[in-house]
Amino acid sequence: MTTSAKSRDPGGEKSIERILSSAEPRPVPSPDETEAVRQHVLAEWQSVAGRRKKHRSWVSLAVAASVLIAVVAVFNTLRINGIADVQVAAIEKSFGSVYVLGENAEMLEGGDLITVARGQILITDDESGVGLAWDGGGSLRIDANTRLEFVDRDLIHLHSGRIYFDSEREQLLARHSIGANAELAIRTDHGTVRHIGTRYMVQSDVKGLTVSVRQGEVLLGSGNGSNAAIGGQQLQVPGGGNASIVDIKTYGDNWNWAEQLSPDLNVDGRSIFDFLRWVSHETGLGIEFESAAVESAAKTATLEGTVNVNPTDALRIWMMGVDFDWSIEDGVIRIEPIDESIGESNGVTSEQ
Repeated sequence: MTTSAKSRDPGGEKSIERILSSAEPRPVPSPDETEAVRQHVLAEWQSVAGRRKKHRSWVSLAVAASVLIAVVAVFNTLRINGIADVQVAAIEKSFGSVYVLGENAEMLEGGDLITVARGQILITDDESGVGLAWDGGGSLRIDANTRLEFVDRDLIHLHSGRIYFDSEREQLLARHSIGANAELAIRTDHGTVRHIGTRYMVQSDVKGLTVSVRQGEVLLGSGNGSNAAIGGQQLQVPGGGNASIVDIKTYGDNWNWAEQLSPDLNVDGRSIFDFLRWVSHETGLGIEFESAAVESAAKTATLEGTVNVNPTDALRIWMMGVDFDWSIEDGVIRIEPIDESIGESNGVTSEQ
């Protein structure tokens, strides 16, 4: 589902230059590591130079080769023991042009990128997006026109743009809960965002910070103190100003971009109920069954295959071949049976 980005005007080169100039330097060996290399090379030199000085030209070449081998070997050892890049995420889905700020501050096309390492910076243009499986657990999604730095396994720096994080992704895709929610701190120029078991969206630019919470709780620490928002709330922080909270919908147009980057779902042997729960989780819509009997039937009927389209389209496609009808009203997916005999039980049940 890869698309091509629009061609850039000549000014695009200046934009890239500005991005490169703002890049932080790559890590360098510590003084102790540098001294270890120097001592190793000196010892190698003295060992060779102390030998009999026959065939001087041959000896000079040997010394040079030995020194080179020693330097390469030691630096490779240092790289393996801590300087080497550490994977923090794996790319599950992407479209458009994605760029990576490389070791030498060069801009690299990310089309063949499979994993993301600590220290790398990912940049999307105005027609691209990336969905990542976070190594610590969870689903991290990057919208268009975003610049995101992967500082460590539990810390990212959102320089500008918009991201979405789902800390409960593994619990949903697995058939049972697998433990604690994923941990991640999102640093911005307006403060650091942390969460407590949640799904939320963070947007940051020169004008300020906006944190929209779909479920759970989000905490923001900044120079002006700390603030919190829960599901159905949006925390707004204008540049240099005080935070305010407004109520928002947990579904709809503002969240659609994140749904396009939802991870695929294998539904082989899983129930319609599980599938609907996934759609609800990804869209923010509630679920309401016409009766307890309809909910029970949805838990019994199973599906086959892999869902690899966005949840809204998946609802339309995958519900075509089952014995249930559905509609969306006021932020709720309403499920009723096509066969009236399924719904003989009284009462309405709902899931969120």
